[in-house]
Amino acid sequence: MLILEPDEVVCVGVRLSGVQSVSVNEEALEVVAEGGDGGPHLTFVDVPLQRVRVDIRQSVPEGDAFALSVGLEGALLVRWSAGGRGGDVRGINARGVVVSSQYTFDSGKGATRVVSVVCVSDDGAASPVVVQ
Repeated sequence: MLILEPDEVVCVGVRLSGVQSVSVNEEALEVVAEGGDGGPHLTFVDVPLQRVRVDIRQSVPEGDAFALSVGLEGALLVRWSAGGRGGDVRGINARGVVVSSQYTFDSGKGATRVVSVVCVSDDGAASPVVVQ
């Protein structure tokens, strides 16, 4: 899922400004694959362990004192208007841990920060990201 220019982003209790995009990425951490006797192709694939990572890309304002450190855990809230401003408000809620904060600089665009949060499921079975 990719959300461009969300209306509101709160990560681990910190309201973030200048957010350009939020992406929700799913990744298999473990893959079980089996083949049959009939040929070289797989006949069974399962993903018993998954990770959901949310990447928040934002413009870094001058003089920014960043308050999110790797290892912080808490709620993640993203809100946006479907179909642009004035549309139905949609959102995602999750709980996660900040796992990275990376900076880049482009002389034409300025500084950009990408904060990555790995989301945690309440029970291990339910998706750790709830879309509303």
